[in-house]
Amino acid sequence: MSSLLSSNSKDLTSSKDSKEPDQKIYQFRYTLFRVIVVLKSNQFAIQIGIKAYVINLNDLFAIYRRDLKSQGVSELTLAYKHNKKIKRARIYADKGEEEFEAFHQDLKKLKPGIDISDLPEKKAYAQMGTQDQPWLVVLGLMGCSVILLAILGLPLLIHGLDQGEWTVTSDDIYQNPSILDQAPSRNLNFSGRLNLKKALIIVEGKGDDEQKQIIAPMYPTDKQLSSLPALILVSIKGRALKRVSSLEQGKVNQGILRNIWWEGLGETNKLKLKEGGLNISQQAVLIEMGITQRDDLQLYLGFIAILSFFTTITVLHLKPATYNAKT
Repeated sequence: MSSLLSSNSKDLTSSKDSKEPDQKIYQFRYTLFRVIVVLKSNQFAIQIGIKAYVINLNDLFAIYRRDLKSQGVSELTLAYKHNKKIKRARIYADKGEEEFEAFHQDLKKLKPGIDISDLPEKKAYAQMGTQDQPWLVVLGLMGCSVILLAILGLPLLIHGLDQGEWTVTSDDIYQNPSILDQAPSRNLNFSGRLNLKKALIIVEGKGDDEQKQIIAPMYPTDKQLSSLPALILVSIKGRALKRVSSLEQGKVNQGILRNIWWEGLGETNKLKLKEGGLNISQQAVLIEMGITQRDDLQLYLGFIAILSFFTTITVLHLKPATYNAKT
């Protein structure tokens, strides 16, 4: 409604004293404000407090009246065309204001068929082309959720775009932990000696929905290095659980090095492992076994696509239709 504001409009409070023959003036109250409407020729001016608005009568295509009983006020929404766009202005009045009622009835007489107050609220606002706040709020919240998910999932995207491969042994990493910082790829073919005696076992769900995860330290085959604090921990879950025995035997397996930004063991899991008597190096890294870069890329794109789809469907369902006024 602010688009109607005219900084050069005259103060309408003096209109009552200088009434012209071809104009009608309506005055009513809304809480602490006095509302004045001056209907003259082919336009009407509205003043609420210190604000003055002007609407061309020919541009007016719909009006909708609501009586808000709980608040003790009446609302009249005016829908009109302005600079090839649909605009809306809302006028309020205290309950029982006779001149508000008279203004409403006169508009109906001046433009028969313009009043859509008998329509259901949602349909009426849709006809007036209103951009109802609920769908905008949903769009904002779900849009932010998509963006947040996209940001939080960036490590998955980085892994998904990693087309390289790196073969490394736990002996190599224990002898020189800094080689992880210059890794040519986080897609690893790795080998070492897995120790399940000090593993952390996490079980989620029950029955058919039960999911098991094992986080266990991996040590080098070089006995001189096996006394060092655990530097490599391997996460094994899902289909990779079938290959635990091959890890214990020191065979080569495939996995992804999880060391991008917030990836890794997590402080909770570190604490549980330490409580179980495991001495963990400050440079400890996590390798997730049985996962490929393709798995990460599909997971990332899948989450984004699904959330974007539901966002689109929800917004299209909630968004009111745009009313095309006749030119």
